[in-house]
Amino acid sequence: MTSADQPRFPGDAGPDPSATGSPLGLRPLRSNDLHAVVRLQRRVYVARYHEPEAAYADRLADFGPGCLAMFDGSELVAYAIGYPWAARRSLPLDAGRLVVDAAAAATLYVHDVAVDPAHRGRGLATTLVLALATLAEVASLVTASLVAVQGAEGYWRRLGFHPTDVDLGPGYGDEATFMEADLTALRTACRRATTTGDSGTGDNGGNSSGVSPAG
Repeated sequence: MTSADQPRFPGDAGPDPSATGSPLGLRPLRSNDLHAVVRLQRRVYVARYHEPEAAYADRLADFGPGCLAMFDGSELVAYAIGYPWAARRSLPLDAGRLVVDAAAAATLYVHDVAVDPAHRGRGLATTLVLALATLAEVASLVTASLVAVQGAEGYWRRLGFHPTDVDLGPGYGDEATFMEADLTALRTACRRATTTGDSGTGDNGGNSSGVSPAG
């Protein structure tokens, strides 16, 4: 989507880290973070889901408030990318800049979630998803959607996602599953998981242009 077409989340500065209860620094991604994003992507995704740095620059330009990262000091240890999108429509793996009719944007599309293997089991993926869902709910979106890959379906089921019959197109592979969730239910599940510590340790969290083992 282009900046002229996209629905806007309030607060371009991104989510308030204190609202998620995160023990690490949480802020929107910046252009000078993208080298680190690509390095992390290549550590956690199989090659078929690798995207170039230019693709992340496109997502940042498409919808900056939905590009979030977590840091341990100055080290990027997790990131998530999401944006308003048309319901029940997957994103091609080779997509460039996105264009969507703002009136048709009814879902938060969780494009990418990745957590450094050394930091799994700390609930970082769930914290990031909660931050995206909170932004999306304020923007009056009603669902969240994604493509679960690399064994991630179980993680997303625990957050309220369910498989939906949508044509994914070429590139995703037979193991990929399009999934949807009610946005309010997703927020509730994320808050419960971050409160109880049940964040899906050991499972993969994931979505469209690839997925990382989350924790």
